[in-house]
Amino acid sequence: MRVGVDDTLKLALVGASSSGRGWGPAAHIPAIAAVEGLELAALCTSSAASAAAASEVHGIPRAYHDVRDLAAQPDIDVVAVAVRVPQHHAIVMPLLDAGKHVYCEWPLGATTQ
Repeated sequence: MRVGVDDTLKLALVGASSSGRGWGPAAHIPAIAAVEGLELAALCTSSAASAAAASEVHGIPRAYHDVRDLAAQPDIDVVAVAVRVPQHHAIVMPLLDAGKHVYCEWPLGATTQ
């Protein structure tokens, strides 16, 4: 992680719908906002349209719909994954491959494979 004058960690959230339903908007976004030194810097959803809508609703200017594009962002320190279990592996692996720190709720996969 970056260490310097500004020790704020820049976090991206995967699974932030614009509807306000789900763990991302209902629990993660308020919790992130309440933590000093943590900035919600980007969102990632399943489509370009939902990413744009979530960006507008939550006031986060950077939104992605491809986790690989998010993983390529050098200023993102940590990524929280708040989507359904069957999607965890496909989302988490590109982030880990890019060297990102990842917080993933629930199990990392639907099976042990």
